[in-house]
Amino acid sequence: MYWNNKVLWAEGMFLRTQHFQQLERYLDRRSENGLRWLNPVGYGFADLEIDEALLRTGKIALSRATGIMPDGTMFDAPGADDHPVPLEVPGSLRSSLIHLAVPIRRAGGYEARLDAGGGPPLRWIGQEVDVNDVIAGSDGAAPITIAKLNLQLIDDGQELA
Repeated sequence: MYWNNKVLWAEGMFLRTQHFQQLERYLDRRSENGLRWLNPVGYGFADLEIDEALLRTGKIALSRATGIMPDGTMFDAPGADDHPVPLEVPGSLRSSLIHLAVPIRRAGGYEARLDAGGGPPLRWIGQEVDVNDVIAGSDGAAPITIAKLNLQLIDDGQELA
């Protein structure tokens, strides 16, 4: 399947958004494969901190979470990514695994939305930010839309995919 293949660039081609999306998928896959060669179980938390105040109220929330998902996706909350919404733990729940998850990537499927509006959960959520031009003497900042990973806390009873 073509989903992670390299873009064949040629002079005079009309650049479309899909060219850059394809390039990004190709580069992501290369990084993920490189991580697997270095460590076949190269995923997990580098840093994890649970919000103890919310835990006492029956909610699981993260104060900090950095690491790598099994598919090679890196996460950093509250750095590059936002915290997941706290998970309300029902009083009847005695034993359950809680997972930090993101919606799975599906070849040919939607992966992002431009804002946090409704609809099914997608992997990335857009946020408009002002970004400075790094060239000295330039015109300064311009608004761009960045993608933030849609981190979610789910329990064993919810579907991971």
